[in-house]
Order: sequence, then C-alpha cells, then structure tokens
Amino acid sequence: MDLIADENGILFQQQYIKDIENELTPNFPMVKELGNPPIKLPDSQKPYSKLLTNVFKTNVIENSKPSFSVFPETVQFFDFDPGQTYTSKVSVTNCTSRLRRIRVLPISPQHRIYFALDSNVSPPISPGLQWTIIISFSSNTSEFVSGELDLKVDDGSLIKILLKARPKQPELSTNINEIDFGTVTIGDYKKKILSIRNQGSLSGKVKISGTFENVIRETHTDPLTKEEKRFLSILPNVYKFDVLPQSERKIELEFAPLEKCQMLCNIFLEGNFLNKMITLKAKSTNLPVFVSSGDIDFHCCFYGSVYSTKVEVQNTLLLPTIVIAKVPTHFKDVIRFEPASIIIQPNTSLSFDVLFTPSVDLGSDINILVELHAKEQSIPASVRILASLTHRGFSIDERNINIGMMFINEEKCHNFSAQNLSDLPQEIECTNLPKSITVIPRKVTLLPKESFQFQLFFKPLNAEKINSPFKLRNKYGDSVTLRLFGSAIEPVLFFSESTIFLPACPFGGCISASTVLTNNSDECQDFNFSTPCEFLFVSPSTGVLRPRESVPILVFFEPRKADSKKEELEKILPLNLHKQKLNTLKNSTNIVSTPLLSDDFLSLFGNWDKSTSSRLARHRIIKIQCTSNEGHVESVFIVIHCTVIFPEITVAETTNVENVLPKPVYQQPPTKQVHATGLNSSGIAHKLTTLSKPMGCSVKLNFSEVPMGQAVTKSCLIKNNSDIPVNFQIQPFSPMSNFSIVRPPSETLEPNQVDYIFFQFKPREYGIFYDDVTLFCELNNLTIQLKGLCTAIDLFVTTDSNLTESNNREAPVINEIVFPPTLVGDTSQRLLYFHNLGNSVVDVLLEFANECNDNKDSSMCNEPFVFQLTAFTAPPGSKTVVAALFYPQNVGRYSTTVCVIAGKFKKTIVLNGWSTTRKIYTRSTFSDHFDYVNGRRVSPLNLTFEGSSEDFPFVLNFTAGETKNLIFGSVKGGPSAECVVNALESFTTDGWVVSDQKMTVASGSESIISFTLGYRKPSDNVKMCFGKYAINIKCPADPSNDCTFFYHLAARE
Repeated sequence: MDLIADENGILFQQQYIKDIENELTPNFPMVKELGNPPIKLPDSQKPYSKLLTNVFKTNVIENSKPSFSVFPETVQFFDFDPGQTYTSKVSVTNCTSRLRRIRVLPISPQHRIYFALDSNVSPPISPGLQWTIIISFSSNTSEFVSGELDLKVDDGSLIKILLKARPKQPELSTNINEIDFGTVTIGDYKKKILSIRNQGSLSGKVKISGTFENVIRETHTDPLTKEEKRFLSILPNVYKFDVLPQSERKIELEFAPLEKCQMLCNIFLEGNFLNKMITLKAKSTNLPVFVSSGDIDFHCCFYGSVYSTKVEVQNTLLLPTIVIAKVPTHFKDVIRFEPASIIIQPNTSLSFDVLFTPSVDLGSDINILVELHAKEQSIPASVRILASLTHRGFSIDERNINIGMMFINEEKCHNFSAQNLSDLPQEIECTNLPKSITVIPRKVTLLPKESFQFQLFFKPLNAEKINSPFKLRNKYGDSVTLRLFGSAIEPVLFFSESTIFLPACPFGGCISASTVLTNNSDECQDFNFSTPCEFLFVSPSTGVLRPRESVPILVFFEPRKADSKKEELEKILPLNLHKQKLNTLKNSTNIVSTPLLSDDFLSLFGNWDKSTSSRLARHRIIKIQCTSNEGHVESVFIVIHCTVIFPEITVAETTNVENVLPKPVYQQPPTKQVHATGLNSSGIAHKLTTLSKPMGCSVKLNFSEVPMGQAVTKSCLIKNNSDIPVNFQIQPFSPMSNFSIVRPPSETLEPNQVDYIFFQFKPREYGIFYDDVTLFCELNNLTIQLKGLCTAIDLFVTTDSNLTESNNREAPVINEIVFPPTLVGDTSQRLLYFHNLGNSVVDVLLEFANECNDNKDSSMCNEPFVFQLTAFTAPPGSKTVVAALFYPQNVGRYSTTVCVIAGKFKKTIVLNGWSTTRKIYTRSTFSDHFDYVNGRRVSPLNLTFEGSSEDFPFVLNFTAGETKNLIFGSVKGGPSAECVVNALESFTTDGWVVSDQKMTVASGSESIISFTLGYRKPSDNVKMCFGKYAINIKCPADPSNDCTFFYHLAARE
C-alpha cells in the first residue's frame, strides 16, 4: 500500500506502512497511489515491528570516508549452550579530527530477546579514541539467530554490526501469520497452502494443533443431498510429521461452505524450535452481491495526506445490478468512494476507488463501517475501514539564531533542537548550507517523539553582515527555514586557524600544532598570549609584529605532573620560528623520567569532561587569549580542543644501538695445534636499554637508510598499565612488504608487565617504503608506523688510510694481497681499509672461497690466512681497519681467495703467501720451482735432496730468449747475507746470461738473479744445450744460514 501525493506534492514512502502481513490472500484489497504503478502484494511487505528498525538501513553517507572504524565487524556466538550468557566487546574508534557521538539504535524486536547492550548513547568520543560496546547473548533454545546492530553517528553516517549465533539444530520456519479465505459464496470453495521450511542441518518434528481442530469436526448440510459435509479440511490429514533438512513441507487447507457462516480460529505449529500461531479467517455469504474482502486496512497514515485503494464487489445474479456506497455522514469528508455508484454485470465483479483523507480531529485510530447497497438486495454488503493516524512533521525550538559580532576566520558553535512529532521514525537533513556553516550531524533519523540537539558551527570568511538562511527537511518534503544573524569584522591581529583540534595525547607526552598570526594594520602591534591552563603554552608568547607581518605560532599541549617545568622546553625552542615548516601536528621527543600513575592523572584532570566511557580519558575546550597593549585593538582567541588519556596499553621505541647492528666477530691467530678458520657469525644482540621517548598509543620506527640485501632490526616496548591481562592480535604484513616481524609479543600480557616486539627492514628494491602495523587488544589498539629507505652500497676497499672525497675514486683498487716471505711459526700482517662512503650503515662479511662453496675441508685451504675481523659494521662516512694475517705452519707457497660481502655488494681478493724455515732464502716466481706445485704448498717429503748437491741439481728448462728469475732475500728481522753465482763448468756458460754474479741483501729485503738463454746462430760450430751453476750464500752474522744451491739450466729443442 502506498500513499498518494499530499498538499505539498510529496509522496509517502511504502516502508512506513503499518502492516498486517498476509501473503496468502489473492483477493486482498490493493492500495495504490494515484498516477503511480501498483504496489507490491502484502506478502512482500514487512511487519511494522521490523520496519521500525529496518528503516534506518537507508541512512548511509555514500562516497565518503567512514567516521568510525569498528572491530570486529561481525559478532559471532558459535556453538552456544542454551541458558548460558555470552558477552563480546566491539571497539569503535573515532577516525575524524572532531568530537563525535554515537547512538546505538534499538535492536530488532525479533532479536531483542537474544541480544542486549550495556549502553545506548556514547559520551563525546575524542579523535583517535575508542568507545567499547558490550554485547551479551543468551538463549534458552537452540536455534539459529542472525541479526544486526545499527550505530548512528552524529555526522549522519550509519555503522552496521552483524550479530550471529549458530547452534547445531534444525531451523523450522514459516513466513505466514494469517490465512484469510475472504468471502466465499455458499457452494463454492477456496484453497490455501501453508508451507513449513527446515533450513537447518537436522530433521525437525512438527505438531499441528489449535482451535481449528474443533472447526474441522463441524459440518454443513448439503441442500441437495441432505448429507452432512465438513466445510474445512486439511491435506494430508496428519498432525505430526518430520521435515527433512533443507526441505519444505506443504499443507493444503480448503474452505467449502454450504451454509452461511463466519470462521475465526487459529493453527498452532509446535516443533523443534518452532512455536507459531497462525490465524485462520473465512466468511460465507448467500447474498448475490457481496464484497470480496470485508476489511480495508490503510495501516499507518499521516494527517492531511490522501490515500487510495480499491474494493471489489461481486455480482452472482443473472441480471445487472447497481451498487451504491453510503458513507456515514460525519465521515464524508474523510472517506470518498469513486464513482458514487457502479453497475455490475451478471456473474462479474467491479471495483470502487476508495480515497482516504485523515484529519487531526479523527484521533489516532480509525474504524469506520461503510455499507454498499444493491438495488435487488434487501441486506446491504459492508466494508470496514481501519487505519492508525499520526503526525509527520517536526518542530524546531529556535528559527532565528543571533550569532552576535565575531571576527572573520573565528568559529563559533550554537546548539538548536529538533523534535519528531510523529509516531514513526523520520529522517531530518540540513540542506542549502552556505560554505561558512557546518551542522553536525547533517542528517539524523529521529525515533518517535524524540528530541535531538544539532551543533551549528559558523566561521565567517569575509567582513560583512551575517544573514545566512538554511533549511531542515524531512523525507516527506516538510521543511523549516532557519536564519543566522550577526556581523563579522576583520581583527587587527588575525589567526590563519583560530580553532585547533588536537588528537588524543597520552599522559606524560607532548603534542603541538601550529597557526599563523598576522598583523593586518599599517602600524606595529605587540602581542601577548595568556593561557588559562597550566598544560598549554605558546611559543613565542610575546613579540612585536611589523605592519602586514606574519609569524608562526606553536601551541604545545603537555599533560604531565607539575614537577615537569615548561620552561625547560622553552629553552630548547628558538624564539625565531619564521623558518620552521608549519606542520599541522607532530609529536615531541621529550624524555619521560618519572613513572606514569593513574592517581596522578585523576588528581590533575578529575575536573575535566569525560570524553569516552573510559574513566582514564578527559576532554576540555580551552581558549587562549591574544591581547595587545593598544587599547583600541580587540583581543582574539585560539580555541583548542584538548584530549588527554591515560593509556592502559602503551608502546615506545627502544633506542639502544646494539639491538640494531650485528655484533662484530673477531678471529684470533691459531696455535700450532689448532687450525684457524674464518668465522662468519652475524647474530644480533638484543640488549635492551632505557627508553628515551614517551610511551603512547602509537610510535614511529624510522629505519633510516638501509642498503639493498641487508637487514636492520628495531624494537618496541609494550607495557600493560591496566589491572587485567590482555590478549594481542597482530595485523599481518602484506607478502610484498619489505618489513617483517622478527619476534612478536607474547599472546597474553599480564598486568603491569612489559614485552618487546622486533621489526626488521630488509629491502628488495630501491626507494622509500612505509607500512603500518596495528596491535588489537580489548582495551586500546596500538599503531606502529614503519619507514625505511633503500640505498645503494658505496663501499671502497683499499690500502690507503687517508682516503678523501677528492681522491676516493683515484685510489688503487685492491684485487690481491701479497704477504712477504715468512718464517714458519711467525706472522705477517697486511692492513685493509674499508671506507663506507654512503649515508647508511653497511654490514660487511668476509668469507673464504671454500666457505662460499660449502667446502668441508676449509681448514686445509685457509690454514695460514686469518682475518682478525670477519663480520663487522661500517658506520656511514667511516673507515674500518681490518688486519689480514699470514701464519704459516709448514714450508711452501699458499694462495686462496676471500670474498667481501655487503648485501648485494661482492668483491673477491686473492691472498698469496710464502713460508720458509731459513732466515736467508731463495725462491722463484715460476711454477716449476720446487716451492710451488699446483698452487699448493709442497710437503717436506717432496723436497728430498733436489738442488742441495751437484749430483742432484734442480733443473730449469729454457727456450731461446726466455728469462727466469730467482729471488734472493732475507726475512724481516733476519741477518744480512751475500750471494755469489759461480759457473761449475766454464765451457757450458756460452749462451747463458746471468744478471749479477754477486749481490748483498739487507734484513727484510730481496734481490733478483736473472738467467737468460740467448739466441744462437745456425753457423755456430759449438752448440751447448745446458749450463751448470752454484749459488753460494754466506751470512757472516749467522753462519747457520750458509748454504749452496745447484742449478742445471737446459735448453728445450
């Protein structure tokens, strides 16, 4: 049923219809709005009790960000036991920068028996804070329950929370409340179907009973056969049956009257979690002209509106008949039948259009009987008209609002109230708002007879007289015009933002906001700020502005104990703030030296307003006055909305360096019994220290610059200040995130206990990365904001200790380290300088080539080479010195490679060393000498006596023009020695050239002896293919080093 246009041309909406649900009456009168398409059948309409709640579902702000976030969005009670009470908490967080209020709309009546709430209206919720709703569930039966809870925000938005309860049980249901056969002619019949559905997982038993059993036993006499027959029957004729899971059982009812009667009884359905009574109505008539339905229910209607429907009249005569509707005299202005009379042909039906126009003098309930007179019928047919009447408008307590005189860019707040005069909920919305006016909420749904207070914020943009009209309109087109009066002037001292909404500040912390003060006059003006609150102060607090000059003003809110002097912070802040960026809000980095106590919080802020349901949160609006010494200059104000909380769950960053950087790994030179191996441990030491930042509900972790492929770890401390244990739930990272949680906090944190959570930043690509992590708990949520920058590694390895920016790219690149000849058991050292030229910390790891290849015999390959530092961290712009040691235990030449690894940076350096048992030595630079075989040292067994006597010389093979060098030297700290080269057979020296026949070496120095095979002419008669030489070494200071080596030089063909 719809309503037609009222006097304002506004159409009534179908959802406000008061119902009697009847989906099985095809002859139910159709109610129609004039000029509109037909409405839905009553079987698609919802009962009035449901519409009271469902009407609010349409009130949603589209294409806008939500004002609140809800966790969880679905409250579920699974596997509950009948008779038990369960509770669940829902946290609602204010995501805006203003104070907000929430109303919990009534739960649907069909679900109110299961769910209950601890409160309906929230106190003002400050920005960033939460309000907790406790939902309790209790059921004495095992049935599925599914509903929703609607939260109405004062800005007009709607929040929906799903409510679900699921036991293991059958779920029997039927959507039929009434079966009306209407009016049936004697001798005719009508059938109706009653459907029972089982949507559960178990079979359900149904039992049918009620007063209809007595009616079934009654009979009518057939006028032809004189037999007694039942006029009401049921098929199948069973009263107990089972309904299988996910199936439907249909019962057919038939009404076939043989006598004039009127039936009114009920059917009671009883079964597994199904108890429902269905009304059964029917009427028989022997009148030739009758109405198909005796009642027309207009349901809920508004005074002054016009409604229409149809009533069908049937003619069973064999002749046409004229039917005239006669309305009671005192209701002729309310009810009108059109046309006044109709002519109905034989065995047909025709309908009247019924127009219903309720007026205020009718009262709230209408019950009018209208007679329909047929010319050939002495007894008239009748139709009863039913309706419930109410107002549809609303009232405003103040239509003309005088805002007074105010400055431009200054914001004032004024409250006005609206009352719903109707017995139905209705939505009121503010329209035609100028840019300078903001009304909160802009749209609201009022319950019947409810009053609501709107907040009007006015902020003039220009200096002028104020005359701003705007309207309040409901869904039916009724509107009320409000008008704002006043004047706006331009002050001498002007603020860019005169109203500042600060986010919630934890007790013991400090937050700030900025605005700009401008001198609009052509004269110098001094200014002085006075704050009425000891927790608020301004910097600069005094000063002088030149004409048209501006200065940034910082407002600090520091809720802490009186022993924390605000002068300490004023000493840190510069008075000249012209060059500072005007960030809207930023956290301070003050040091908290004293513990936070709730008693101190309540003693300091006990007289502040409670902004949430928590007893440890307070709010206050504070005005800071700015005055001038000039008497003609008006004072201006900054309005600060301050909120302070005592956080029950807090978080802060730990600032110890050791929990970020890898611990250096040192390697000691081995003894003769133990081989030295390169250690590559890079474990992280988490040694936590005292916090240097205040604890709050959020923290920012800045990982700074991190090279690609490396990882930096930071930690946060979490403390439970409450007297109950809390459970944490962590929001997971995206799989593509460069951040990860190394160690999460414990699942349960006991009262007055602390725990740590470790985060790691390991970038996989270059750039700046951000991520947020939320820790959910019952009391309040914690937010950790992560930031990291990935940069390239700029690491330079050299032997130059004085590397500067001018020559950092011209220094020689180190590819090889050559150790001097070393006595067995002694140590030689070379210094490597690692210059970190970048702005990020670099973790460096030194690994030998066999360690990179997972060689198990690494001790044999790297036996004489040792790095004192194999894993270390190079700070940005620093130089790190690493000593490389050669510690041979056997005679021979050694060679291996070491890999410098720093993230994606890799560099290979070759290590070469030669060991001897004598302080005076000779060695070669070619591979066929006895001290070098396949890049590995030669064991003493391979040396034997080769080269030590003339009978067993060492043979060197030459080609024409080839030169081979022997190095003669003394180890570092060794004695001086003399070397003489003698030819054993003079005739064999032809063609062989020796560079020096005699030479002397000092301690730690070397000399080179070269042997060269010259080119021979083919005409030479004598051709020698070999030469014999003896190298005599004399050491006057230490004769034990005297020795002679024999060499045979052979020419290859």
